Amino acid sequence: MGCTARGPPSVEPRGPRPPTTRRGVEFHIMASVGWDWLTVTLFVDPERAAELAGDLLGQPITWRDPGHGGLAFRSVKFGPYGLKLYSLPTQPAKVGGLDYCTVQMPGECWSWTSEARVCGVLRQLSAEGIRWQVTRVDLRVDHRLFTPAELFVRWEADVAEVGSTVRSLVKRESAELTRCLDGGCIARFGARQSTRYMRCYIRDDGQTRVELECKGERADVVVRDLMACEAAGQDVARRAVGHLLDFVDFLDFAPWGQMVGEAERAGVNLPRQVEVTVERKREWVLRQCAASVVTVGACAGDLDHWVAAIVEQGRRHLSLAARHLIPNALERAPAFA
Repeated sequence: MGCTARGPPSVEPRGPRPPTTRRGVEFHIMASVGWDWLTVTLFVDPERAAELAGDLLGQPITWRDPGHGGLAFRSVKFGPYGLKLYSLPTQPAKVGGLDYCTVQMPGECWSWTSEARVCGVLRQLSAEGIRWQVTRVDLRVDHRLFTPAELFVRWEADVAEVGSTVRSLVKRESAELTRCLDGGCIARFGARQSTRYMRCYIRDDGQTRVELECKGERADVVVRDLMACEAAGQDVARRAVGHLLDFVDFLDFAPWGQMVGEAERAGVNLPRQVEVTVERKREWVLRQCAASVVTVGACAGDLDHWVAAIVEQGRRHLSLAARHLIPNALERAPAFA
């Protein structure tokens, strides 16, 4: 699909901002929530992986073997609805040298299977002691509440203001609106190569789809978290939306609020992920930067001017995450010792 990057459409001036939180307001999710892609590595032989792929899809599979490999595998087989099975890896597994295969289930597969079925198969594998690991999952939210252009306009308007009500891990320069040759457009947030990336586009049926692509360890953590919620009898759709809110949240955009409903942030970190706090930032600056700041300032002959220049540069490049961190830190500890 041919697309070219363009600026956002014009937006009318807004009135006074509504409250910057949805907490305490009654919402119900006005959208369809589910999965649109799954890539899972199964630590079994190719024959067993082919059987499991049929279990995941919910029907027997007739495989087509083109006689070549793909990705980092010597063999790739094609099933119905875009299903792929990669086997015979060129490199042994890092853990124990186990044989492994990868099953890739793109969007069309999800018209024939369900998240509940897939979770059931994965849960059974765990019960049998068979190792598996999800390497990509796309969470989708379909609705008719706003367009990609309207979402991007709100993003552009809010991130330009101090005290933005867009809570996001997306860097400003990694968000864009692209227009397509068919007249549609796609709003993209984040870097495609990172562990989380969001896109918003219009489907052929006229619905708007907001899609969160999770990869690597993040994908595995998200799927296992959703499986745990399902096993506990909790609202899995609300939890899936919570993972989206971990990445980006438009607090004062009413249509977005209708889409996410009463969902709250999932707040699930990776096993080795360290929470970013002002204390950790302070320790890093003192440990890594203090000596260099003094050295350059002394060589320039004006340390105060040099420090002021650093502060001004930092203010110009303050991230959205930092903008939210500052007021929270001041409420907890007004000053540093």
